[in-house]
Amino acid sequence: MVVCNWLGAIPTGLPDVAKWFDLRFVLKVLYAQDKMPPKRSSPKKLPARQNLNNFMHHRNVYFNNPPDFSRLALEFEEFRKISTVGLNGKVSVDFSQPATMRILSRCLLKSDFDLDVYIPQGFLAPTVPQRLNYLLWCEDIVSLALGKTHSVRAVDFGTGSSCVLPLLGVRQCSWRFTAVEANLDAFNFAKDNIERNQLKDFISLIKTSEGKIHFDEFLQENDTFDILLCNPPFYKDSWESDAFSKADVQGRPLPKSDCDGTEDEKITTGGEFQFVMSIFEQSLLHKEHIRVVTAMLGKKKDLKQMTKFLQDRNVQYTTTEFCQGKTMRWGLAWSHSEDVKLALTPQMKHVTPKPPMVFDLPKFIPGVKYTTEAVCTRLKELLANVQVKFIPITEGKHNCHLWVLAEKNTLAGQRRRRRERERKSSRNAIVSKVPSELLHEAAKAVKIKSTEMIVCETSHFQRSKRTRSSDEEAVEDNDDDLPSIGSSPMDCKSLENGEAPSKRSFVYRDDISEYFLNCDVRVRRTASGLIIQLQNRDPRQDRDSLCQLQQYLKNNLCSQPKELALTLKMVV
Repeated sequence: MVVCNWLGAIPTGLPDVAKWFDLRFVLKVLYAQDKMPPKRSSPKKLPARQNLNNFMHHRNVYFNNPPDFSRLALEFEEFRKISTVGLNGKVSVDFSQPATMRILSRCLLKSDFDLDVYIPQGFLAPTVPQRLNYLLWCEDIVSLALGKTHSVRAVDFGTGSSCVLPLLGVRQCSWRFTAVEANLDAFNFAKDNIERNQLKDFISLIKTSEGKIHFDEFLQENDTFDILLCNPPFYKDSWESDAFSKADVQGRPLPKSDCDGTEDEKITTGGEFQFVMSIFEQSLLHKEHIRVVTAMLGKKKDLKQMTKFLQDRNVQYTTTEFCQGKTMRWGLAWSHSEDVKLALTPQMKHVTPKPPMVFDLPKFIPGVKYTTEAVCTRLKELLANVQVKFIPITEGKHNCHLWVLAEKNTLAGQRRRRRERERKSSRNAIVSKVPSELLHEAAKAVKIKSTEMIVCETSHFQRSKRTRSSDEEAVEDNDDDLPSIGSSPMDCKSLENGEAPSKRSFVYRDDISEYFLNCDVRVRRTASGLIIQLQNRDPRQDRDSLCQLQQYLKNNLCSQPKELALTLKMVV
């Protein structure tokens, strides 16, 4: 029917017929007559949300250790009711339900911190990893900028119904808190949570006036607090607080969780920027009572406005980023006290991880089968040869994953060590051709001469030292298996007994940033063959050490020995 109508509409004039042979013109006519449905535009590809758990505070108990839903389901009946088990055996929850975050936070506080917290329905359910990030950053400020580790007094301005920051601060940091709340219902729930955890001696709760920010309502004349914490309402009106409508209009991914909470907890006049500005004005009036003021912000533009405001007034401040799950928050701290050094506080910054370093393995590796398991075994041998610690994560048919840790650089000087071994082997080959009688005579002469020359005094070796550059010292430090003449006093007894000096044992520190190497090494099977991937666990760490490890593995896996290369050349 469409073709007949189209043929019947063909004009007789030559110029008009020429137009009809223009495909674009024909399509326009057919679209106008509704004879052909228009081509549907593909839906807009929304940006993927990045998981930020790798950028948590390093002292956070959930850093590289996400909550175990299976354990929580076995431990708490209320968590079992909201969880489901998939075909793969994994336990999952539906975060779009308002009760999910409330039950999850309650179970985590009880399981990991032994805190019995009641979070009422309709009030804001705090995310435990996020609040812990904020609290640990404040602990860094107190210890580094204030130089104080005990007897810390803190204020939580707007503690909420859960009173989560004071409860965590007492349990985690052993601080004393003054919790301030304006909403009467939230005040009563917070009081109940303090009492049910028997922390009345450590947390004092004060009710203030609603709609006003006045520090003199909770400050006494002789009060001095080390730090103030506050998590202001993010939004200035109800449209901003509706995350689903706002995401649809802005073309952003829809939130995967439903944010429950009262209007007082989510909305304030002028938004969080105006709220923090009011906090700043009060901190200026009461700077003798509060040494450091902090705030956790939900909008980066508000952080930029506040930092510019503080810069223009020459107020010292510091900022940070709180990364957890797929949500980011920003921390701001300022002080009017000259004895506070906020510049000493480390600034945690989210860094986008770089892609892994990849190289292909040759089809023929001397002495190694071309399989994932065999290559993984060879990798372990190569790492053990240079005293690099590794922890197997997964070892399968198509994938092998090793967590590699090295406290110091033992990869440097490999070429010199290889040449030294070759020289030793060549000398042994020459010596093996000398008659045995001559060897016995030479050994006697050397023994007599060495007995006369060896003197077990430290000063003898100190005089034989020469001035070395820092580069030479670094090279010698990396060559532990080579003898270092004159570098330290010799133990003559151990040498006379034929025993080598004991090697130093490796001590691995808890602080991952102190390691020379802290990376993941993976062997994968692809369509083209086997590949090796190397990637730093901390994206802030430079890739120099990773490049050294890659070159070491290439030299031992991808290069052929001289004898094999010569044999292959002769065969060809």
